[in-house]
Amino acid sequence: MKKYILQRVVISLVTVWLIATCSFFLIHALPGDPFSTERIMSVETKEKMLAYYGLDRPILEQYGTFMKNLLHGDFGYSLKNPGQSVNGIIAEKFPVSAMLGIMSWLVSLPLGLLFGILAARKHGTAVDYGLVAFSVLGVSVPVFIVASLFQYLFAIKLGWFPVSRWRGWSYTVLPVLTLSFGSIAGRTRSMRTLMFEVMSEDYVKTAKAKGLSAREIVWRHQIRNAIIPMIPTMGMEIVGILMGSFVVENIFSIPGIGAYFVTSVQSLDYSMTLGLTVFLGIFVVVANFLVDLIYGLVDPRIRVAK
Repeated sequence: MKKYILQRVVISLVTVWLIATCSFFLIHALPGDPFSTERIMSVETKEKMLAYYGLDRPILEQYGTFMKNLLHGDFGYSLKNPGQSVNGIIAEKFPVSAMLGIMSWLVSLPLGLLFGILAARKHGTAVDYGLVAFSVLGVSVPVFIVASLFQYLFAIKLGWFPVSRWRGWSYTVLPVLTLSFGSIAGRTRSMRTLMFEVMSEDYVKTAKAKGLSAREIVWRHQIRNAIIPMIPTMGMEIVGILMGSFVVENIFSIPGIGAYFVTSVQSLDYSMTLGLTVFLGIFVVVANFLVDLIYGLVDPRIRVAK
């Protein structure tokens, strides 16, 4: 197990370094600079600003400074928001995005598993066909369309929930449902497929031969073994929820980190873009690392495989 953990740690560190390096050179490869869109800025002022932020230095020297600061956990200051550090913006805004993502995941996990199990148990019935149609629709419709439909139906027509903002429990319902909609559909389809695969396994046939009831076979054998292959996908599902929250945050006017990320890319705010990209990359790597550890604990074959 120690060797398995060490391998995952090394892979995670290399992944973070690749994310930081690729992001740095890609953002600097874009045409223009952070001050090229400032029409009222003179050439002399622009040169002074580039020199002040070290953007007039050779690219490798800038990369070395960036990596040195990164090792100290310093993402620098925003070029478009004077006086605001990237670390401060992350500390202030990311908890909102994280709360939205966690709430959506907690909603999508049990519902997706329940719908998938129900569809498999009711195979060939109207319930199964309905859940299959829902899963296809859920993974096909873009999140911004789902958000607009929910706002129109539940906020404008029925008046059950606020249209936007993030001020209380009632304000979280529509964003959470919107963000979890696609995840519920995807997990429903996956769980249904895995339940069918498990049904044909020898240990299920043996359980039937022993005289176990259908309920015991489902809960003690099918569901437990069908869930295990879904564990590795949780890391990427977290990524999908986090990235999808950027769109949802803009639609519902949620004060999360998504608006800063989109704006920083559009305005070529190097510090903000790199800081948020690396931070989110670290978050994703850590999430996948924890998922790998859980998978190794649940299924020993993973950690001992050569």
